[in-house]
Amino acid sequence: MRHRVDRRKLNRPTDQRVAMLRNIVKALIVHDGGVNTTVTRAKEARRLAERVISIARKDTVHNRREVARILGSERQLTPVERKAGRKRVDPIRKLFEEIGPAYADREKGGYCRITRTGLRRGDSTMMAKLELMP
Repeated sequence: MRHRVDRRKLNRPTDQRVAMLRNIVKALIVHDGGVNTTVTRAKEARRLAERVISIARKDTVHNRREVARILGSERQLTPVERKAGRKRVDPIRKLFEEIGPAYADREKGGYCRITRTGLRRGDSTMMAKLELMP
């Protein structure tokens, strides 16, 4: 029986699972087109993404700190990367400046969509695209 079972463990230890879900949500925020992943990972990442977007609808210092706590801090560019001209998009800044205000008038929830895209070639796992709703 699954009484009071809240989350999927995704066959990972806690630290790896948290890091993986954070990375999926950060990629979803940075890349506007969406993220391709497995269906179960997409379902878990959607929970985290919707929570973060709900917080980001109102731009306050407290909300920025809450989102930073959930998503973690970004790695800074190394001098070699900076010299090569690489640029890093800060997902927290983009979340509060672009995505949060876009959903400010919407009710809480319903910001993400999961679309099944077919089976993965190697192991026939059902794949899905996790994307933000327009």
